[in-house]
Amino acid sequence: MTTLAVQLNDTNARILENYIKVRNITVTDCINELIAGLHQKEQNEYLSMLKQSDSDLRDGRTVTKTFAELETMEHE
Repeated sequence: MTTLAVQLNDTNARILENYIKVRNITVTDCINELIAGLHQKEQNEYLSMLKQSDSDLRDGRTVTKTFAELETMEHE
C-alpha cells in the first residue's frame, strides 16, 4: 500500500490546475495517474532487486537481507 501526502500551496495548486486543464482530466484522474506511476516505480525496483539476487545466486554469493534492509528499500 502506498501512502501519498501532497502539500498544496498556491504554487502547487496552480500547477495542478494547469495540468488537469491541458490534459483535460479530473483531479482524481491526475492523482490516480500519480499513484499508478508510484506503483510502477515500486514494481520496477522490486524486479531489479530480484534480478540482482538471482545474479548473486548464480555467481555463488549468498543473498541475505535483514528485515530492516527490506523495510528501508520499501520506503526509498
